Amino acid sequence: MNKSIFIVFIMLLIIFQSYISMASPIYVNVTGPTYVGTNTTETYTIYVNGYFYKYGYHLFLTGENLSGLKQVEYTGMSSKGVFKVNITFPATPQVVELAVMGIGYYENSSTPYTQIYYYKINVVKSIPFTVRIYNPSSLIIKNVTLSYYLNGNFIGNQTVSSINPGQYENITYYYVGTLNQGTNSLVVKINSSVLKFSNYSNVYTMNFYYGSPPNYSWAWYLFAVVVVIVVFLILMAEFSRRKPRPKWKK
Repeated sequence: MNKSIFIVFIMLLIIFQSYISMASPIYVNVTGPTYVGTNTTETYTIYVNGYFYKYGYHLFLTGENLSGLKQVEYTGMSSKGVFKVNITFPATPQVVELAVMGIGYYENSSTPYTQIYYYKINVVKSIPFTVRIYNPSSLIIKNVTLSYYLNGNFIGNQTVSSINPGQYENITYYYVGTLNQGTNSLVVKINSSVLKFSNYSNVYTMNFYYGSPPNYSWAWYLFAVVVVIVVFLILMAEFSRRKPRPKWKK
């Protein structure tokens, strides 16, 4: 009896899944980092699955505070169902959500199939590192890579699309991670023999302090105590020198 019930259950499950597949021939998925830094730009991949003649997507970036963002909406169409989207995140730490609508068109049909997929992302405070590069040549230099090393450890690359001849440009890298309490060292290297940093070298080193500086207030208190003691001893010595001597010692 139990075996018969199990077989019936499996048959009903197969029928139900077939009905769902027929009712919804489109499936959407999103992959990409779920932990990003403020002001950073990350790449996300949108998959629109189904047997369609044309694919598309419509993406909205939603959150508590998106002020300052230049773009909160992204769209695209293609004959393939895979899309790469570069999304820039806001300057305020928060949880943002991607609302992605996948779109599929059958051939000779103007009515699309759609499905909406939601993807949550934690935006945390990033640490900006800014360097200044210079192009002393008479040519446009393109696709230059900057490599960043924090306290001797590689933390990431950044590509500069182009820099015009004779021009300076400030490049900011947003680091998401931890810093040592105290002194830290950032080394930036550029893979170009033409471009230079502000120190006219291909390597730039910046040392900086992170955290609350040491509190040396105790030294001032100690100094004040020492001064009081010294003044007291001087006054006592002066008082002793001026004190009248007894007549029997004359």
